[in-house]
Amino acid sequence: ITIGAHLDHVGHEDGRIFNGADDNASGSVAVLEAAEAVALNPPKRSVIFILYTGEELKFMGSQYFVLNPPVPLENISVNINLDMVGRPDGEAKELAVTVAGRRAAELRKLVSSLNNSHIRLPLDFGFDKYLMMSDQVCYYLEGIPVVFFHNGDHEDYHKPTDDAEKIDYGFLRKSSQLTCLLALELANRE
Repeated sequence: ITIGAHLDHVGHEDGRIFNGADDNASGSVAVLEAAEAVALNPPKRSVIFILYTGEELKFMGSQYFVLNPPVPLENISVNINLDMVGRPDGEAKELAVTVAGRRAAELRKLVSSLNNSHIRLPLDFGFDKYLMMSDQVCYYLEGIPVVFFHNGDHEDYHKPTDDAEKIDYGFLRKSSQLTCLLALELANRE
């Protein structure tokens, strides 16, 4: 299982700093929190946690990873990607879940089941248009099933106003918890 998010944002322009609190500090924080939780409950199989660079430059970091994986690609059963998981005021108004590749129906059902029994975060599975718009695309193109958690674009997307005070930290925590539960469930399966 690989779990990743991108560290980069768009930087600065005309003296204005683009902090990228949601895009994508929120995803990076969720990955780090999930990594800590998985380390406290080691599963049967390996879980690789990755913080990519170059997502804003056409997925450079995730592309590098799939071209130079530390394990054979055929051993990666699922990629979980988090990009903008800190604000339920995005286009989705809740946590959007994009699932694609073989076993997509099974993964969708698993995400729903884990969420309903543990987290109870409103989920929206209707945002497949984002499939090709973040790091999960590199895995998907290699035939690896993907689960992509995000909240869709919002009014501060790629603007200098994407700041920390706009993050819903409870929503971010639940996004990370769902990621962790999913990773542990998948990594403990036969």
